[in-house]
Amino acid sequence: MCKKTIAILAVVLGLAPAATAVQLGWWALDDGTGTVAKDRSGNGHDGTLMNGPTWVNGKFGKALQLDGVDDHVSIPHNVNLCVTNEVTVSAWIYAERTGGPGTQGWQGIVAKGNAPRSYSLYTTTAGPLHFSTGPSGAYIGSTSATPVPIRQWVHVAVKVEGGQHRYFINGLAAGVGGANVVLPGTADTNPVLIGRTAEGATRSFWGMIDEVHIWNHALTDQQINDLATKTPPGYKEAANPAPANGAQGVASPLFQWVAGDGALFHDVYLGTTPELTAAHKVGTRLPFVMYYHVAGLQPGTTYYWRVDEIAADGAIATGEVWSFRAMPATAWTPVPPDGASYMKTTATLTWTAGLNALNHDVYVGTNRDDVAAGAASTFKGNQKTPSLQLDGLAPNTTYYWRVDEIGLAGTKVPGEVWKFTTRPVIVKADPTLVGWWKLENEGSGSAVDYSGYDRDGTLMGNPQWVEGYLAGGLKFNGTTDYVETNYTENLAKWTIGVWVNSPAAPAATTPTGPMHREKNYQISWNHTNATFRGTAAICIGGTWSAASFGTLAGNTWYHLAASFDGTALKAYVNGVLITTTGVAGVPDAEVGTLKFGRHSTAAQFFAGTVDDVRVYSRALTVDEIKKAMQGDPLLASNPQPPHNASVDIQTATALTWTAGEKAARHDVYLGKDAAAVKTANPSSPAYRGRQSGTSFSLAGLVELGGGTYFWRIDEVEADGTTIQRGNVWSFTVPGYLIVDEFESYTDAEGNRIYEFWIDGWTNKTGSTVGNLVAPFAERTIVRSGRQSMPMDYNNLKTPFYSEAETTFAPLKDWTGHGVTDLSVWFRGNPLRYLDKGNNAFTVGASGHDIWDNADDFRFVYKRLTGDGSVTVKVESLVNTHAWTKAGVMIRETLADGSAMAYMIISWSSGASFGWRQVANAGCGSATQAGIVAPQWVRLTRTGNAFTAQYSANGTTWTDIRNAAGQVVSTTVAMGSNAYIGLCVTSHNTAATTTAEFSGAATTGNVAGAWQQMWIGDDPDLTNSADRLYVGIEDSTGRSAFATHPNPAATNTSAWTEWKIPLSSLTGVNLARAKKLYLGVGDRKTPVPGGSGRIYVDDIRVTRP
Repeated sequence: MCKKTIAILAVVLGLAPAATAVQLGWWALDDGTGTVAKDRSGNGHDGTLMNGPTWVNGKFGKALQLDGVDDHVSIPHNVNLCVTNEVTVSAWIYAERTGGPGTQGWQGIVAKGNAPRSYSLYTTTAGPLHFSTGPSGAYIGSTSATPVPIRQWVHVAVKVEGGQHRYFINGLAAGVGGANVVLPGTADTNPVLIGRTAEGATRSFWGMIDEVHIWNHALTDQQINDLATKTPPGYKEAANPAPANGAQGVASPLFQWVAGDGALFHDVYLGTTPELTAAHKVGTRLPFVMYYHVAGLQPGTTYYWRVDEIAADGAIATGEVWSFRAMPATAWTPVPPDGASYMKTTATLTWTAGLNALNHDVYVGTNRDDVAAGAASTFKGNQKTPSLQLDGLAPNTTYYWRVDEIGLAGTKVPGEVWKFTTRPVIVKADPTLVGWWKLENEGSGSAVDYSGYDRDGTLMGNPQWVEGYLAGGLKFNGTTDYVETNYTENLAKWTIGVWVNSPAAPAATTPTGPMHREKNYQISWNHTNATFRGTAAICIGGTWSAASFGTLAGNTWYHLAASFDGTALKAYVNGVLITTTGVAGVPDAEVGTLKFGRHSTAAQFFAGTVDDVRVYSRALTVDEIKKAMQGDPLLASNPQPPHNASVDIQTATALTWTAGEKAARHDVYLGKDAAAVKTANPSSPAYRGRQSGTSFSLAGLVELGGGTYFWRIDEVEADGTTIQRGNVWSFTVPGYLIVDEFESYTDAEGNRIYEFWIDGWTNKTGSTVGNLVAPFAERTIVRSGRQSMPMDYNNLKTPFYSEAETTFAPLKDWTGHGVTDLSVWFRGNPLRYLDKGNNAFTVGASGHDIWDNADDFRFVYKRLTGDGSVTVKVESLVNTHAWTKAGVMIRETLADGSAMAYMIISWSSGASFGWRQVANAGCGSATQAGIVAPQWVRLTRTGNAFTAQYSANGTTWTDIRNAAGQVVSTTVAMGSNAYIGLCVTSHNTAATTTAEFSGAATTGNVAGAWQQMWIGDDPDLTNSADRLYVGIEDSTGRSAFATHPNPAATNTSAWTEWKIPLSSLTGVNLARAKKLYLGVGDRKTPVPGGSGRIYVDDIRVTRP
């Protein structure tokens, strides 16, 4: 090795910083002995076992058994365990319960801090995971969408990404929660705890924990899945490259990375192609996690590199191919970027200096050839810094510019020619429109103000230009992104409006919204105070007032507008007045600036996409608001089909639009490529011609299954040369005929779902279509899109069937195009009750609990007079909560607050004897932990004394005892006449459990047949078993019906497609279908049945 190389390596080894580890800690918990849990990440964050957790066999190697009382691991605080922007926490757990000790609702898995709180991961009594983070005591907490199973190994992980908590259970996505999540960074000086949280022993974990990992960034979904599915867990590949993957302007040929798990040596490959072969190997079996490329880097060249990790046994983990671009010798990264438009007539040109540049010759002009040639008229002098101020630029003019880099001895490296275009003069067409930000990514690098007042907004953080509602939009991450307008005028009267789409419905988090100027005017999406959640707000005389926008859903575009005329605050949604709040006066003065995506004065951020923001200095009328929500009045608007619509081939006959205000003719563009349509001109294949009408025929241009089509209308003004470039719209023609996808219905009168699907209120059957209060369509339980149709059925009363019907206008033609089947997607709820004979039952129930001062549960009962007992075997129950309950009960009345006693088996909290001694009062109980189904239970009444027992075999019985070992008996005063039977509750109002019983038996004076009843005011999320049917009626009144083959179709709890061959619908003219019927029950021979709710979505006529 030459002396020069040795010297370079000495410098590298002596001065180069170590690569920053992305893994903050990895506690494999494989130590097996002692009181130290070693950190295998190499970062030295060893933990100490506290209060005697024991080493046991784990998921991989060893694990820690924690007693749920006070056992845990404590890892001393280190600044390297703090997190600032993102974090991922994962572990394998084997939980004996999901709630904490006693009545506590949480048990900690991994946690750091409380107030501030870096990361706290729990299981909860209800079953889901809980994760909370925050820079102060006002932390943000959320829960996973699915519960964690107990008494089995489960991989759990949560990451903070995009300002939200993202949950994973066994490697699969398990929900998203929180918004505007902020991490505390180094403000959190608490230790990391495994098996409890900073709140203390009341959050202690009962069970086993293994393989705990913490990263200072968000792992990809695939990496989290790998953690849950690979054996052993971890990453054998090199990670965290420096230069970073995709880096630009790299000058140093020093390469570093984080070693893969177990790697001893490293092979490095480097080349100018991503196809790296043995010929590209530049480092063999290197012992260090760094490589210095002595040959250096060629300026401006894109390089690809890879590190293969070699383990002690010789196994090779092939690495990912990374890339970077070496710093060019020319000037680069121009600002404004090449091709920028709508620049102000005063501009500062900046760039990144080329390699070894000392100063810079700059050329600027309106003739590209002159700039390229370096004409004297374009020379703006030699600049010592990489910037140049330009004043007095002409409006609506394209400028070209070039920077030549001057190096040592006056060497010159000519630069490429860039261009930008200044904006035209924007006339104040409406002086009261004091701000109008279209957010169309004109290329200026700012949010351009089209009002004429020149109030461009500055992009802060890294908001992303995306497709908006009208055209472009800005997407904010909810943590750092916003637009600063610096606009501070206090308006006595005003109107504000914005198109907005957020990934989640308004939530009880920090007060933020799409546009905000605190006391003067604001639109809040989230807020800790429900009064201001999803509202417009104002402050007058120190008193806050709000006007609600009503129910707002996630992932839905809304135009939100608000006005204040000095006497009333009004809130509008999509041009419809929703709320008027009487409040008079002048808004309090506000010093904060108008911001989009952030609170005006506080560091609170909005997550979502914003488009077309406007501020007026007067109160607009409702008609003016409707006009404003259409966007630029000079552009074509009101596209039909609507933007992003799914369109039946039979109705995809023409494009129509509303002409712009000054349009005389219209240039039509249509194609299959969005980018091509966006940039098309009259010489492009997408150009369909210029016309005077506002309708364009699609005959021969679209087909069934053609997919997505894109179109644009440019408005040509009377002079024939002024053309207003239109927005790109789209529609999709699917490979089936659309009957109803339930997306078009709204909550506005005249367009509600029950006005199109006629139910029992009109046809006198037992059906009710839609929710009783808005939103009327279902927006949570959906198969696709954002809505489905809910239909309640009640076949307990005449006519003993429930039916909804819709009428087609015009008639439907379900022939041609090769279609063969009518497809209906549906789902119901779990079974409510089934007497299987021989004293065996299936019982379903939801409900918050049998507890507190009122119960919510299903009761299967008979009448009891005097003393008696009830016995049953709880064969099984579905996990919806640790305190899901199934067992036996005696209660005085059928009221939800009745005095009662029960003996139940819970899902994971043991066998429990409970009682309510006085009606409408609280409850007491005694519980034996560790008892699970299958198990026999018995409850005995002797006068007013009650005792309870459990048995594994039905012959040897064990009394419930208290902590002192004494048999528990309780007194519940009841009248002689009572009710005796079986009880089930899910302890989860959003889920249904199903319990299987056998061997039900009673003693004493028990009378009557078994009956069942829902007790309580929580929703009953079960269905009686019944059949579904579909009917078709043609224009002559002839009809045909089909019945689903499953007689208990209403108990199908997952979305299921029912395909009905059109050939089976005999006797009707399918070319002239007039009505569609959906029903529950036997329409032909009705018999009394039960009740429940079904959901229907995506009704289609399909091809094979």
